[in-house]
Amino acid sequence: MRAHEFANRVQRITRPEVHDSTTVRDGCCAWLSGVLLLAGIRSHGAGEVNASVEGATEAQNRRLECTVCIAGGDRGRHSRMACGLHRDSLTPQMTSSKRLLFAVLLVASPIVAECQDPQQAQVDRGRELYDRTCAVCHGSNGEGYVADRAPQLSNQEFLASVTDPFLVRAIDRGRPGTTMSAFGMAFGGPFKSADELAIVSYMRTWLKVPVATLDERPLAGDATKGATVYGQQCEKCHGTMGQKGPYLALANPELLASASNGFLRWGIAHGRPNTPMEDFAALGSQTTDDVVAALRSWQQAVTTPDGGPPPPVLGPVILHPNGPDPLGFVLFPGYTPVDVVKAQYDANARFGILDARAPGDYATEHIAGAVNVPYYDPAPFIPQLPTSAWLVCYCACPHAESGALAQKLLDAGFKQVAVIDEGFPAWQSRGYPTHTGAMP
Repeated sequence: MRAHEFANRVQRITRPEVHDSTTVRDGCCAWLSGVLLLAGIRSHGAGEVNASVEGATEAQNRRLECTVCIAGGDRGRHSRMACGLHRDSLTPQMTSSKRLLFAVLLVASPIVAECQDPQQAQVDRGRELYDRTCAVCHGSNGEGYVADRAPQLSNQEFLASVTDPFLVRAIDRGRPGTTMSAFGMAFGGPFKSADELAIVSYMRTWLKVPVATLDERPLAGDATKGATVYGQQCEKCHGTMGQKGPYLALANPELLASASNGFLRWGIAHGRPNTPMEDFAALGSQTTDDVVAALRSWQQAVTTPDGGPPPPVLGPVILHPNGPDPLGFVLFPGYTPVDVVKAQYDANARFGILDARAPGDYATEHIAGAVNVPYYDPAPFIPQLPTSAWLVCYCACPHAESGALAQKLLDAGFKQVAVIDEGFPAWQSRGYPTHTGAMP
């Protein structure tokens, strides 16, 4: 096949009225392989293409490689905009066939970019979002217990038994009353539904065992008997009536609203290997049902807000612009005791307080006078923050998110950054001043 014939066919497969998206994607991949063969270009795998044309200058080959990378879907290093830069590489020194090759690649590259596996693209997006928002507590590989005893998301018994809708809802709505924030846009967070699905797709790459077959028969347990067993076996970790324990709050309304009885049965019987959650298979099916019935008896209705808080807007950051410099603050990565911060708060010292949590948590309750700078995306707020005063960061876990924010501020050149050691729960429990709503 001659080069000009190939160019005509490439143009034809890009016509949407002739082919659906799948046909175009499959066709363009095949035609790209053809043009590479036609030009003598060497391919080294679907995800990375190295190209050269004999007789072309080094600069011309670099431009051709960029164009082929775009065609192969390498969007991480290049963009479609870059394609246009390669028109100036068609120099008179090149033969007409080589010039036509460049033109063909420029025509093909925007459509051939669709050769990238869309599922892999979703996983890659999910990894990026997970690293930005979830890893700070759950670990970079879902190993858990990095902060505030956050669960091990990569646990095989968990992943084998949990559904995608359960995971999406957990990301979207969080676990109200705990340190697990709501990240959905409807609740003030940064994520659209597509983002949440991408994170779940990434988490699924950790699953290495078959999906569990859950026992979803109707519940036939005695809640009173189950409460007794729960008090003996579960309460020390999960708290009285499934709340306020050191580990997962089993009676959290959001959790129970999305967890099936089969999921709860499986978790009790199989536990979470290599975590503090042992298996209780020895209880037997009837006693397990009793415990599940007790959990269901403690279940409360989920309250859905009319709408999440608006995106954070910084007001005045410094609490007392004309006050004295604060005393006793410890530069991060050290931690400053909550009582030291409160003493300087009462002394009308000159400093700012930054709530590093998601906007939904901030709106629920925050330190009076604090402004909201979410740990996962502080960049829009950094230009508005003063560099000549102490900035005190806090969160609730007790200082994983605030520590992440503090480090980003230090990396941006701030010199006076502190983190409250015990976090917001300590401020709250001492009865120190708090405020609700989206304003400081």
